[in-house]
Amino acid sequence: MLVSIVGGHGQIALALTRLLAADGTIVRSLIRNPGQATDVELAGGVAVVVDFESASNEEIDRALE
Repeated sequence: MLVSIVGGHGQIALALTRLLAADGTIVRSLIRNPGQATDVELAGGVAVVVDFESASNEEIDRALE
C-alpha cells in the first residue's frame, strides 16, 4: 500500500509514518522544506518536496504520482 501525507514533517505525521512504515506501508511525505527530508527518511518515509501554497496543479500531480 502507498500512503501520501501532506505536511509530512509534523509531529503526528512523523509518528504516523513510523507506524505505517513498520507495517510495510510505503509512506510518501510531502514537505515544503528540503531540510526536513532527513527526519522523514529516519521515520521510514520518502520525502517529496512540494509547496502546496505555491505549486501548480501539475506540480502537485507529479508529487503524488
